[in-house]
Amino acid sequence: MMSNRLNPTLNIACFMLALGGCATSMQAWQPGAVKTRGAFEMLQLDGEGQGKEREVIFQTLKKQIGENPYFSLVDFTKSGVFMDFHEEGVWVRNEQLPLTRDQIYLQVDVVDWRVRTVPAKGGSARLPQYVGIVGITVTLVDNDGRILLDERPYTAEAQVEKEEELDRVRALAAQRVVAQFIEDIQPRVVERPIRFDESLSEHDEAIEYAETGRLKIAGVLLRAQWQQHPENPTCIFNLAVIRDLLGDPEEALFLLDGLPADYRTNEVAEFRNQLRSRASEKSSADSK
Repeated sequence: MMSNRLNPTLNIACFMLALGGCATSMQAWQPGAVKTRGAFEMLQLDGEGQGKEREVIFQTLKKQIGENPYFSLVDFTKSGVFMDFHEEGVWVRNEQLPLTRDQIYLQVDVVDWRVRTVPAKGGSARLPQYVGIVGITVTLVDNDGRILLDERPYTAEAQVEKEEELDRVRALAAQRVVAQFIEDIQPRVVERPIRFDESLSEHDEAIEYAETGRLKIAGVLLRAQWQQHPENPTCIFNLAVIRDLLGDPEEALFLLDGLPADYRTNEVAEFRNQLRSRASEKSSADSK
């Protein structure tokens, strides 16, 4: 028989059952190649490049992120906030309000936007091909000023046969280059046994959103409840749970430190062990 010690998922489920409740299996967001630390709202700052080019990229981002359940995009290009790049990293200038843990700054610079002509294959009778090339660099900065992406380059191409489709071929290349960035930040959905504290009816709506996989909305609602009642153990615990589900074990651990010593002692101790393990795995991955 396999020992529970070898199966941490089974371990936490057993703790929850022992405490008189069923462990609910919920969707959790495992961070992707680029880890956003549970942030899901991207504030897009103004970037470099020609105005028309930046607008095409912004609209493409807006569309693809709008179709993505994990993130939302806010147009911050007119806010006056900008990134100041220097040898030691990036400074965020003109910031009026600090970011919350749910938010990150995004800057996209358009560094290539051209069309080249290539000879048609199979003889001179065929028309030449038009290849659109779009290159961008992407910078992401979180609420602690940590650089999650430092001007990472992305490049994509698209091809058409008609000269009158030059705008379209650039737009196609823009779609592909934005898709590369989205793929890097997109989390992987995994199932995780977890149980919220359901003692407050005010949390029912948020818990229902979490149970149906709509973690962004649940996170916003539970943070609002915690901000109104920062000393309430249920508010603290439930925010820790949703932050973990969103891929932020570090904030979840920080929140658990604010719980009274007699609150769900065994469950909290096991949850803390699980969070430490996930945070350690995340730190190891970040250092590679």
